[in-house]
Amino acid sequence: HPEFRPRRFQESVPLATVRSTFAQQSQDPSITWVDVVSPLLQAVASGAEPVYFRTDTHWNSVGGAIACRELIAAMQRQCQQPVAAM
Repeated sequence: HPEFRPRRFQESVPLATVRSTFAQQSQDPSITWVDVVSPLLQAVASGAEPVYFRTDTHWNSVGGAIACRELIAAMQRQCQQPVAAM
């Protein structure tokens, strides 16, 4: 996460550019794009619990659960039926 990332690991491509590219690709009806970034950023902004490990850019168990919840919700919408949660 940017506030914890060492200077040597600055973004090579801005997040806005990445999200814009994904948004363009999501116009293809054969691709289902699931936005896990927005919920993760909301969780970070709330300050409740960290969602990334302090020493790298990987999600911790809280971040993984947030992403998993979004993926399950997307599958439920696409399948139009409940998907069993883990």
